[in-house]
This record gives sequence, structure tokens and C-alpha cells, in this order.
Amino acid sequence: MSGPGRTPVFVVLAVFRPDPVYLEAQLRSLAGQTHPVERVVAVIADRVSRDLVDRFCQESGLPVDLVVPPDTLRSYRSFEAGLERAIKIAPESAVIALCDQDDIWRRDKIALGVRALSETDVSLVHSDAEVIDAEGARLHPSLARLERRKRRATLRDLLIRNTVTGMTVMLRRDVAAAALPFPRQAALFFHHDLWLALVAAMLGRIAYIDAPLVQYRQHGGNVVGAVASARRAPRVGSEAWLRHWAGRYGVASYLAKSLYLRASELVAGDWVVPDRDRLAGLRPYLAPVTAGGTLFLDAARLAAAGHARLAADSAMHGAVQAGRLAMALIPRRAGTMEALCAFDRKLFSLAPGVQPEAVAGAPGIASEVRSAESFADPRTFRRFDVSFSSSRPGRTVILVPTLNPQECFAGVATALDIGAGLAERGHEVVFVATDLPIGCRTRSAEFIERRGSGNARAWSHRVSLVCPRQDETVAFSANDTLLATAWWTAHLARDLIAEHPFTRRDFLYLIQDYEPGFYPWGRDYAAALESYGFDHRPIFNSAP
Repeated sequence: MSGPGRTPVFVVLAVFRPDPVYLEAQLRSLAGQTHPVERVVAVIADRVSRDLVDRFCQESGLPVDLVVPPDTLRSYRSFEAGLERAIKIAPESAVIALCDQDDIWRRDKIALGVRALSETDVSLVHSDAEVIDAEGARLHPSLARLERRKRRATLRDLLIRNTVTGMTVMLRRDVAAAALPFPRQAALFFHHDLWLALVAAMLGRIAYIDAPLVQYRQHGGNVVGAVASARRAPRVGSEAWLRHWAGRYGVASYLAKSLYLRASELVAGDWVVPDRDRLAGLRPYLAPVTAGGTLFLDAARLAAAGHARLAADSAMHGAVQAGRLAMALIPRRAGTMEALCAFDRKLFSLAPGVQPEAVAGAPGIASEVRSAESFADPRTFRRFDVSFSSSRPGRTVILVPTLNPQECFAGVATALDIGAGLAERGHEVVFVATDLPIGCRTRSAEFIERRGSGNARAWSHRVSLVCPRQDETVAFSANDTLLATAWWTAHLARDLIAEHPFTRRDFLYLIQDYEPGFYPWGRDYAAALESYGFDHRPIFNSAP
């Protein structure tokens, strides 16, 4: 137990089918620390080793708090559960250390870590480790040199390759709290130590002790082992190679976005204020449109500093960014931003298998109360003023997301064909661009004219282009007929008719696809499905 004025240290130990000899040696090394352990928080991840851990802790004189989860846990979730428990029982001044079940700590490990954390700007400290075999014989004197690590890494360096080894980590209690809950992942694409290092680098400085304070045991049961050289990589240019680097970049991008969301939550909760200068390091992974230039410059900087492996990884991340942008610029059915978002969704589905999300899990953060309407797609709400006339002749008003030629595809293109055809037949037609500003009205008008048949001069004067994003007020007449295209424009048409005395109480609805099928079950699926229940007359553009 710690004495008066001494920093209390809580050790989070993850246990899964331990070798009793290795576990006992590790616990004895904890008991022999020059700075005493306040409590061991042991997560019994295999749900069967409780008695063994309890007995060894009692024999070593270590106070222990046993955490038995309802299901077996892998290392990532084990340390999350252990940190949650440690934060509940530890005072604000406490330091939390992470511990594996089969290593051996040097007697002064905790003392040196506490000393490093006593500096005001240090949020996390880690150290080098000596690599030993199953019998305790030395394999390598330095894990950092063995894996050629950049010992003092920036936030962006960590995203490219983690240099913080979990079983050497000690961190402040408030930093651990800010890191909880851990970001979701479908499988194990990144470890707990990387996420903790990122949060710590955001909130303060990561200190490194250039001494082997842990004997890192290598044996057949290691979850993660020391790597002397790069694992055998897939053949360059192969599909496996492309998926490998896309996945590596996807995890880095996911973590950058998750870290930025966590920073926003911390600020919103008036809990801690992340360092803005450090967060700036995330920009290459947060920018919606980037060709990888910053990451290529990083690669040159790292190569010049002698970090060839890290430089190569940074260059490959930059190459993925360049490829992402190139694919989005290829003519396709979607606009550039939509294509980039689709690329990212696909990328995150590969690794880590989920999308970045805010979680508001840190203690002290106030929950946010939101109305149900705030969860609705903003495109379904009318964001423009309306002037209404009861005497003006009727027109066909076609609601389309965009009128920019480079973004007119699929349903929008068909809607333009319908409008051009109606104008040729003597009808007045108004196109209303509901989502995006019109880049060049002349080009948009010429694009519509080319979609008609015959002499455009004879009918183009009957076509008007309106953009609520640029024109404050949109004029409607009681005799107008509304034609909706994308599902959210059907919501707009329904609301316009409900709010104003149109003679026709239903609207035309161009249906080319079953749009709910484009989305997983959720907000957009429900809203698209709902649109088919409105009072409308469908226009089908398909062979069936």
C-alpha cells in the first residue's frame, strides 16, 4: 500500500489462460517494486483463472480487485474493462499501469514511471524492454532497436506505425478516462496501446524511458510478439497487397477521425481541452479532399532521418490517398464528394469493419439532449422561402438535387429528359435545384437543351432554372404540378403541398430504383421507405 504523499499506482492486468509459472513470476515482480502497488485490477478474460490469480496475489501480498466479465474477452476489451474498473476505484491523483500476464518488471519500473509522470505536461510514459525467451534467456537487449522504432513519435507517426508497447505503459488517470470507451472494431485491427497513445499525445506529451524496464517474454502463447523483421508481405500489385495497404490506411484514417470526435466530446463536456497544435497533425487524415501530399513530405522527412520503414509506410498511406482521389474524379454516377464518402465507407468496412462514431463515454461529460427532428436528414426540410400565387398559370415544377452537368446522372438525368420533353410539347417547366448551388446557369441550360429533340430555340424559353441556395425565394402557383425525383425531394413536395393551397393535392414521383435498398436499416432507409406512402402518382422508368 502507498504511504502518505505517495502517488497511488493501480496495475491493470489482463489474464487469459496463463502459464502459472509465468504469472507467478510476474506478480512477484509487481510485489517487489520499490514504489508499492496500491492495487492490482485483474481482468479474468478467460473467466476461469480467478482462483489462480487470487491465490498468487495473496501469496505475493498484492491487494487485488478481480473483474470477471460475462463473456470471454480478447486483450483489447480486457484492458478496456480493466481501465473502467480502475477509474472507478482509483483517486484522481492515481497513476494506472498496464501489465501482461507473463513478463517480468524491473524493480524500479513504477518508480521511474511515476517520476516521469510528475512533470506537468507528461500524460503517458513508456519504456524500452528486454526480449527474453520462455526460459528467461535474453534474446535481444532492446525491443526498440529490434523493431527499429522511432522512439519519440508525433501524433501522425503513431497513426502510421505504433511505437508504444502496452506492457510498458503508465498513464494518468484522467488520460485513461478520456480514452474510454475504446473505439469499436469488427476484429482486432489495432491494439489498446495505440489508442491510449493517441489520446495521450492529444492531451499532453508522451515520455519515453530509454531503458529496458520490462523483460518481454516470447513464447508460443503470445498474443502479440516482438518482430525482428517485416512479415512476409503480399506480392506487390496483387489484390492482397492492395487490400493490405488499403486496410492499413483505413485503420489510420478511422483512428484519426475517432480521435477528433473524442476531442470534440471532451471540449463539449468542459472536461479537458485537447492541444490544438497536436490535433493539427490529424489534418491529412481528416481533409475530405487530399492527394497525399503531406504524407509524401512526411515520408521524405522520415527517410532523411533514417527511418526508412516508417517513411515507406507514410508513402504508402499517401499513395492510398492519391488513389482515393483519382477514383473519385473518374466520371461516375456520383459527384466527387459523394464518391469520396462512398470510398471511405467501403474502406472502413474492410478495416476496422465499422464507421467512426462519437460515443460520449468519458466521465464528467454532460449528455446532450436532442429533439427527434435533429436526427432527420436535413435535405428533407425546406430551407428556402416561398412566394405563392393563386392566379399564375400552372407549370410543372421538377425538384432535383442538382442542375450541374457533371453531377446529373441516373434519376436526375431522366428528370431533365422529362422536363425537356414537356417543354417541347408546350408546357412551362421549372427545375428547382434543392441541394447544390448551380455552378454556371448557362452551362446547365445548354445541357438541358441538348437532351431535348428538335430545335431547342423553339422551346428552351419555356424552361426556368431556380436554385434556393442562391435565390432566397422560390415562386409557386396554386396550379403548379410538383414532380419529385430523389426520395428526399418527395418529402419536400409532400410538405410544400401540406403548407400551401395547391389545386393538385398529390405530386408526381419519378421512381427508377427502390431507394431504401441503397441504405442499411436506419434513418435513411426509413425516410426513403416513408416517401412511397405519400400521396403521389408514380412515374416508373424501367422495363418491368
